[in-house]
Amino acid sequence: MNTVSPINILSDGRNENKGELLTWVQKIQAPPIVNKITAQTKEFPFSNSMSESTHSIYKTEFKRGKYYLNTQTHLQDLERFVKYYNHERYPTELYGYTTMEIIQGKIPDKDRFKEQILEARKNRIITNQQFNDCSSVMSCKS
Repeated sequence: MNTVSPINILSDGRNENKGELLTWVQKIQAPPIVNKITAQTKEFPFSNSMSESTHSIYKTEFKRGKYYLNTQTHLQDLERFVKYYNHERYPTELYGYTTMEIIQGKIPDKDRFKEQILEARKNRIITNQQFNDCSSVMSCKS
């Protein structure tokens, strides 16, 4: 016997998710077992902010306005996105580590690059002074 697994569509209940979602589900002729679940309700007490954040990263950092011409290309890009998100992306809150490095036990440290930042700042001042032919900050002021 063939059984159909239910499709659960998580929504946050905002305006863009009211009405049109169910119209779309009917348009694609989805199986009769489609559940629209609204986040942060008794039915689903969790927030969908993590999924919205990930989707935003997918659209802005990874897709960058590209459109897919077919499902196969889209699915291939989703696989590449998972690799990018886990192994190649360095979120600021992880202080220079990828998501996978944190999962594997690295500990985020906000001072990890402190010495390199201080050294870069010193070098930038020297480079700027040399570019402007200034031996001191006072002689560069007009």
